[in-house]
Amino acid sequence: MQTVLSAEKYEAGAAKMVRAAGKVPAVIYGHGQETKNISVDKQDFRRAFRKVGKATLLEIDFSGEKIPTLVHIVDVHPISGDPVHIDFYAVSMNEEVSAVVPVQFTGVSDAVKLLGGTLTIMHDQINIKCLPKYLIRSVEMSIEGLATLSDTITVSDIPFPKNITVLDSPDTVVAGVSAPRVASEEEAAEEAEAEEKKEEAAAEAAEEKKEE
Repeated sequence: MQTVLSAEKYEAGAAKMVRAAGKVPAVIYGHGQETKNISVDKQDFRRAFRKVGKATLLEIDFSGEKIPTLVHIVDVHPISGDPVHIDFYAVSMNEEVSAVVPVQFTGVSDAVKLLGGTLTIMHDQINIKCLPKYLIRSVEMSIEGLATLSDTITVSDIPFPKNITVLDSPDTVVAGVSAPRVASEEEAAEEAEAEEKKEEAAAEAAEEKKEE
């Protein structure tokens, strides 16, 4: 089901009034669209954005016209985190668009669980291209295949639907497992010395307490 967000026109220069009314100033531009200054309800936008992110369609209902868009840019307040301005990019349903899809890593890696390694994520977003109706919110990738410290996950391993073209190199490594860190002899000696000093300080404190 398509996510729809209602919008109203607002005049340039009225941004403060718009925000005071609980709305967010925005702009629509892109395919077949003259640039339009609009405003959307802040809470309605928050709910819609949680559903679609930046990789799936958000339909803007403006003056009875339904405009398919992607959320292109969201400017937020540096303290409150509230959206203060939004750019919506209008798309044609018959032309491919480019998007960035987040990767959701799932499962447990034996290299982490059994060998003590650390999961290392090099890329958690993938560039794709497809018709707007095939856009996806995110893609899941299991890390269970990372059984040894030498195993890696590449772009080609990620299970994208067949209607989506991946733009990143298939050989790009997106995740792997780093070997467990082994302390050097110098670090081990420093840690032992620090522990010894703690014990000495505790002993001295106990002795002083007895004397009192």
